[in-house]
Amino acid sequence: MNELLHFKRRKLVAKVERLLEKTSNINADFRKNLLSILNDYYSSYFKKIQKKFFSDKNGLESGQLNSKLADIIVLTSFEAINKYMFPQPNPTTSDKLSILAIGGYGRGHLSPGSDIDLLVLTPYKLIPRTEQIVETLLYILWDMKLKVGYSVRNINETISKAKIDNTVCTSLLEARFIVGNSQLWDSFCKDFQTKILNTGAKKFFYAKIKERELRYKRMGDSQYLLEPNIKEGKGGLRDIHIIKWIIYFTYKIKDQTTCIEKGILSEKDSRTLSEAEKFLINIRTIMHYKSKSFSDRLTFDLQTEAAQFQGYSDKEGLRASELLMKQYYLHVRSISYLSRKILEFTEIDKFKSKKSNINKFLSSFIKNRKGVYEIIDGKIYLQKKVKILSPMNIIKVFHLMIDNNLIVSSSLLNLIQENTSQIDKIKNDKKANNLFMDILLSQKNAEIILRSMNETGVLGRFIPDFGRVVAQIQHDMYHVFTVDEHTLNAIGILRRVYNEENNNKLSNVKKIADKIISRKILTVALFLHDIAKGRGKDHSILGAQIAEKLCPRLGLLPDEVETVAWLVKNHLLMSNVAFKRDINDIETIRNFCLEIQSIERLRLLYVLTVVDIDAVGPNIWNSWKDNLLNTLFEESVMIINGGGESKSRKIRIEQAKEVLKNKFSSWSDEKFKKHINRFYSYYWTNVDFDVQERHATLIENTDQNSERFAINFYSFKKRKITEVSIYMQDHHGLFARMSAGLALAGTSILDGRIVTTKDGMAINTFLINISDLENNKNRLNVFKNTIFKTVFEERSPKDLLNEFKNVNKFSRKDVIKIEPRVLVDNFSSKTHTIVEINAKDKIGLLSSVAAELFIMGLQISTARISTYGLRAVDVFYIQDMTGMKVTNNKKLNTIKLKLMLLLTDKEFNSLTNMKNYTVAK
Repeated sequence: MNELLHFKRRKLVAKVERLLEKTSNINADFRKNLLSILNDYYSSYFKKIQKKFFSDKNGLESGQLNSKLADIIVLTSFEAINKYMFPQPNPTTSDKLSILAIGGYGRGHLSPGSDIDLLVLTPYKLIPRTEQIVETLLYILWDMKLKVGYSVRNINETISKAKIDNTVCTSLLEARFIVGNSQLWDSFCKDFQTKILNTGAKKFFYAKIKERELRYKRMGDSQYLLEPNIKEGKGGLRDIHIIKWIIYFTYKIKDQTTCIEKGILSEKDSRTLSEAEKFLINIRTIMHYKSKSFSDRLTFDLQTEAAQFQGYSDKEGLRASELLMKQYYLHVRSISYLSRKILEFTEIDKFKSKKSNINKFLSSFIKNRKGVYEIIDGKIYLQKKVKILSPMNIIKVFHLMIDNNLIVSSSLLNLIQENTSQIDKIKNDKKANNLFMDILLSQKNAEIILRSMNETGVLGRFIPDFGRVVAQIQHDMYHVFTVDEHTLNAIGILRRVYNEENNNKLSNVKKIADKIISRKILTVALFLHDIAKGRGKDHSILGAQIAEKLCPRLGLLPDEVETVAWLVKNHLLMSNVAFKRDINDIETIRNFCLEIQSIERLRLLYVLTVVDIDAVGPNIWNSWKDNLLNTLFEESVMIINGGGESKSRKIRIEQAKEVLKNKFSSWSDEKFKKHINRFYSYYWTNVDFDVQERHATLIENTDQNSERFAINFYSFKKRKITEVSIYMQDHHGLFARMSAGLALAGTSILDGRIVTTKDGMAINTFLINISDLENNKNRLNVFKNTIFKTVFEERSPKDLLNEFKNVNKFSRKDVIKIEPRVLVDNFSSKTHTIVEINAKDKIGLLSSVAAELFIMGLQISTARISTYGLRAVDVFYIQDMTGMKVTNNKKLNTIKLKLMLLLTDKEFNSLTNMKNYTVAK
């Protein structure tokens, strides 16, 4: 430790001086040998600092030591260059230079992969000698492979630049003198204080707020991203920096102790800030040491590395990396809250303290009605005369947000946060629960209020089971948000459905939601649907049990409790049937209806399912899912109402044909009739209208050109995926070949639909994870040729699979473990055996499974291809070569075992865990 604190710089200087004695050519040899000495020195101490970090796990100290090491390199280099390479016995004023550390380096903290930012300060313009010194210094640092950023300015230029460029101004806030002329440094400090710090606080404050908003939009306006940017993301290190910058610029305070004394920070705030900074810096340091790219994005592989380094281990059904991320989310949530609080405090204290007339009136109204609060600029504050905030008044604060569209001030939120433990006293209070239900059912801003309650810890205290899913990550690359954030998003989406604020995206859902008798049941079920996640068991069953205990406390009647519990228990039922089963099979619909039993439950489950999916993340909801769920809903309505399935399907088939006819009004009646007669009835109910239109165009063009193979691409640019439709003669094993071709073209299949026609053709449609193929002709041609070659080659699908060894695989995502499963269901369909595989998605997975089924002499009639992040759930309706279900037990076991061999890495796994090979009889 002592060695690291002193870095033995005297020995380094002595070594440089000995070098001088041996150097004949001072300009060439000296620089070369100096570089060698500095490289050896830097490399040695960089490794020592790294070793110390891995031992002590102190990222703050590591950053300070790295900064000190950089100081020594810059200082020693400058002195050697100035003294020996370009000596000046009698320097003039023009010869003066000051080398300053700025930015993060100026703070005295340097992460292993951070830039060394320098400001070369001059009295006037550079003269030839000083220009040579600066140039030589920079080249030595660059030759050492250090990441050095620099600028060269005189004092006047620096101050002028700081006045117009907020980034420059910010970097100078933490400027630090390293070497050179100290008088020049003193002059700069004086000018910066008088011309910038003493005059530009308000401008700096609002510039930083705007900068923060733009950064949030750029990085993703959520602190709950799966792979967050630990520096620039919401609640990350940059937000901590902004807090400190604004306090320093506005109050001229740099240390947290003085902030506490001045009332800017509470002691708790100070501890929270320090603990979060220490945690984030520790994580960032390990990320930089483990990542060759020195990335600030906390990717899945780095999450695993960081969790191991921090000493986390798997616990209670949660991975070590998930526990680490839970802690991360709690810290960034605290930082986001502190950031808002301090910005609000500063704005009111320094820049906006007067109430408007309307706010004076509203504040007076609130005072008279409540006697506890007052309103300033649309924010709720506690009156100064009130010293104690009761738990009931805490709930009332949030309830007040509904009535007047207000938000709670940060100062009041802080007081609430400090008193959250008092909430336990009123959990069972009838009035408190009624107030909470008013908030939950609010049609104005329920999710905003609930999010505010969640950030202060009130929600988790009032509903302890909800507290268990706060910051609970869902490590599957499908769910974008934590469980609590996903739930609150869902509440917001439901509110927007009822208020028609979804830009027609969920217009069909609105029609069904309006027919629901009890919006209360729907909302409570939505709030509770994921409340038991992360407990290592089926969260649907556990969630239903929680609902049965909690709902009476919330004031629900026994029949309402029963329905909520049923919805929570079955909230995945409708999506499982729609996306994993053939809903053209009437037996599937009937079995589904046996579970539902009533139209009201069907409506409730439909709306809950759609909102749940849409709340997962951007671009998760799409027309394919919409069409499948709507088809399942409409078919089920007819059966439950006793109208039978045939009437419902006939109506919807005719509607679909009419829509298509309107799209192709130029076609003759004979031409249109020929086209629609190609398809079986399921096509018109299972395929989206827009896809039917693209199919019609593709088929027409192919027939006109007398081609035997055609392919069409349609990009969904916002979702960054492409729809691929392939039209050709149907034959045994075609699906396996098509999916093999897509895999060999380097894509992962996200979804797929098999469509065969009455005239022996097939038009199979896939969604793949590539966008903008149409704009890259070369890539598009390679893509088409790869698929064409694969489909028409004589080699079997199994032989084609050998080429997958050269296809790119996932890398950083490999840390997410998904146990493969094979389920065989001979119960749900009277005509087909259903094979479902659950496995980690990878290029070639679908084609591998399809090829294996082909090799076993099985025909795929229908396939349901779904991808949930990294989890692939592929369902195949299969028959043997005679068109019958597979009923032989030996054959069923062979199917299971061969597919498991395919899904399992043979080098590291065995087939002894028979629970993975489930057969439904």
